[in-house]
Amino acid sequence: VSDINGCSSTASFEIEDLTITPVITETILPSTCGQSNGHIDISITPVGNYVFTWSSGEAVEDLQNIPSGTYAVTVTADNGCTASATLLVPDMNSNFSISATTSANTSCTNFNGTLDLTVVPSGAYTFLWSNGSTSEDLQNLASGTYTVTVSDANNCPTTGAYTIDQNVVP
Repeated sequence: VSDINGCSSTASFEIEDLTITPVITETILPSTCGQSNGHIDISITPVGNYVFTWSSGEAVEDLQNIPSGTYAVTVTADNGCTASATLLVPDMNSNFSISATTSANTSCTNFNGTLDLTVVPSGAYTFLWSNGSTSEDLQNLASGTYTVTVSDANNCPTTGAYTIDQNVVP
């Protein structure tokens, strides 16, 4: 550099390669009962332009309406630096249990067996029995095995099978 008086000065500068590596932060919403309603929301810092490569084939930042499972993502910055993460979307299976108290059919000609179903925790459930009934409990049953599918408000099903024995009193 020279000024108007002819004085000059020389300096050397070294330009270093500034490496910016993306950092991944994620928020995961689980899928329910095997449905495709899970979400992965990732945030990348520092702010910049990135290319997203997911193991499921998508090339977007966030995944929506996905089933439970493991997903891997590689985020590539403009300068070629990458960050990778493996993320698990859990499956929120049914969160309740069923049990039944049975009473035997004690008659050869009359059907008087019963199934008293208990669902824990209590709540709003729907019932579908193998004999077509949609009530929680069954009465006036012949001996045999009865299967029930109980579903919660999220349509998560749990199935149980219960047997009514023939116990004829002489």
